[in-house]
Amino acid sequence: GNERFPDMKGLMKDMTECGVKPGLWFRPLKDATDRLDNRHFLRGEKGTLDPTHPEVLAYISESVSRFREWGCRLIKHDFSAYDTTSVWGKDTVRRFIPEQAVWHFYDRTVTTAEALLKLYETIYRAAGDMLVLGCNCVNHLCVGYVHLNRTGDDTSGRQWERTRFMGVNTLAFRLPQHRHFFEADADCVGITADIPWELNRRWLSLVAESGTPLFVSCKQQDMTPDMEADLRRALITASKRTEILRPLDWQYNSTPRVWLKNGVRTVYSWSEETGAFTLP
Repeated sequence: GNERFPDMKGLMKDMTECGVKPGLWFRPLKDATDRLDNRHFLRGEKGTLDPTHPEVLAYISESVSRFREWGCRLIKHDFSAYDTTSVWGKDTVRRFIPEQAVWHFYDRTVTTAEALLKLYETIYRAAGDMLVLGCNCVNHLCVGYVHLNRTGDDTSGRQWERTRFMGVNTLAFRLPQHRHFFEADADCVGITADIPWELNRRWLSLVAESGTPLFVSCKQQDMTPDMEADLRRALITASKRTEILRPLDWQYNSTPRVWLKNGVRTVYSWSEETGAFTLP
């Protein structure tokens, strides 16, 4: 642990006794300690670890095993694709590695795909019986090494346009991978006073009825009795996972409005009164 969380094992024990399952967010290829040195770094970036170095993989495996020994039940590992390539997925239309790149892995005999595959496998093996949630993973490479996968960019509890632009798009276009590749996670419903509830309620309903994992992040003080009732109904629906949902206008709409829910055509309005706008 650190000065803020000095006793991680004790904390997770307390959480377990409260009736919840502890989980950790983990960025495996970033390290702020002095445990590793320049031989283990990518592109000369201090603290960005090279996934092809056997000592790095051993270090990551050791860390994940420690989480399990603390009592952790879920691990979310993040940023592996970006930390490996220094490129975001949305910018890989032409190439995954920039053409002007001059760096290389420690092990020059493996491809980028092989490097990421080995990293995902290392984390999965060390996790044992923990649930593994991938984030910023290459979707077709992490199959079999994650139980759940965050398949898109972040939604938001502050800016509805991010949820409209990222969340609805992700759910619609990654839904075919759900339960075939992994449990497909389109990101959470961020409930705050900054987002009109009528818009967030539609997003909550769509995710709950999709049969995909439903994550909710909310501020207790912002919840009204009506919002709590809506959330309770959504959680019950999501737990049953009996709905059949698919987008209909996906061929010409990047944030589909028309969906087939259990054979019934349903139309959603995702834009605020001012309409949609371009994200910065």
